[in-house]
Amino acid sequence: MTTLSLSLQETNGGAQPVSVVDPYIVVAGFTGRDEESVRRHIEELAAHGIDAPPVTPIFWLLPDWLLTLAPATTQVHTAKSSGEAEPILLRQPDGEVFVTVGSDHTDRDLERSSLLLAKLTCPKILSASLWRFADVAPRWDTLRLRSHTGAQDYQEGTVATIRQPLDLLARALEIAPDSRRPLILFLGTIPLLAGGFVFAERFTGALEDPEGERSLICDYRVEVLVDA
Repeated sequence: MTTLSLSLQETNGGAQPVSVVDPYIVVAGFTGRDEESVRRHIEELAAHGIDAPPVTPIFWLLPDWLLTLAPATTQVHTAKSSGEAEPILLRQPDGEVFVTVGSDHTDRDLERSSLLLAKLTCPKILSASLWRFADVAPRWDTLRLRSHTGAQDYQEGTVATIRQPLDLLARALEIAPDSRRPLILFLGTIPLLAGGFVFAERFTGALEDPEGERSLICDYRVEVLVDA
């Protein structure tokens, strides 16, 4: 049974522990709010040999042993893997919802044959710090995602390009077998600045609240075990 010990960051600067016991993980993909942009993204992936998903958005229910808390060193079996910064919702069994930031690290070579297997072969990393979703919900679209791989900026933009978070959460709950368990939902990501994947030894993602003048950080190093 997986148990995560997280820290809720209060708006007054305080903190309190949050325990997450035996969660489900759902990773959402192709969650762009603009359907034309999603279509163009699918066409770009097709040019790299990656098949279109059967539906958009798409949701994958994954085993919780893939979860890793940042900061961390995450082990992968190929150098052709990379992460992307994503906002994440955590729904507790009592219905309370929190938000954090993480990275859906993915095997990019394996994506050409199976999107699901590409997700299953890499850890899912998330920050150990949380905000209450209710505290940022009124200004959700102003929250900013940033990421970099060492010295190279990788992503930057607001979460306004991603579908409404509670809509995605409602869909994810439909595939979770038991609503009495916590649910951790990766909401999808924003475009890459460079226009292509960067395979690096370090990844840092951040979710920023400009009005609240605070941020959540997901930082990790990548150790390649085998690159056959």
